[in-house]
Amino acid sequence: MQIRQILLIRHCEVPDEYRGRYIGSTDVPLSEAGRAAARNLAPQLASFAPETVVSSPLRRAVETAELAAPGREIRFDPRLTEIDFGAWEALTFAEIEQRATPEELRCWSESPGEMRFPGGESFPAFRRRVDAAFAELFAGTAGEIVAVVTHGGPAMRILATLHHLPAERQHELLPPRGSITVLNFHQGVFQP
Repeated sequence: MQIRQILLIRHCEVPDEYRGRYIGSTDVPLSEAGRAAARNLAPQLASFAPETVVSSPLRRAVETAELAAPGREIRFDPRLTEIDFGAWEALTFAEIEQRATPEELRCWSESPGEMRFPGGESFPAFRRRVDAAFAELFAGTAGEIVAVVTHGGPAMRILATLHHLPAERQHELLPPRGSITVLNFHQGVFQP
């Protein structure tokens, strides 16, 4: 069975103390507003009637999936987690600027697709794992309509891939938290 639609869902809002911070592998919950937003996604998601719900195992994605798809079986895929920012986890950009070397900042700015976060993950490794997760979904083994609950980084990666954008421009496709991006396919080909 070929996939007809992927419902790409970015997790809902996190508590205020994490806003404006790089929270890749940091396992934070949803805020109360985030939980309410996830519950509000349930009727919209139900209207698509996805056969399969797949989620990152990080708490903010799990809570979004459980509240947006109540009573549904959820398959967890660690390849859908956010990138690990390593030593820069939970820092603001201003804090990162104070700690990073000029070379690290230059790489992140000029060649983000090659960046390795100090003590964390590299973008090439991140791309490989996200690409592998989506390749498995595209193989059509999961059903015709698949809901995928993930984070900003993996969402941008798949959208940039489908729209043929380089890593330097993927930030242009960042979906808002708590949103559903509908990706339509016809005979396995993305229909923008």
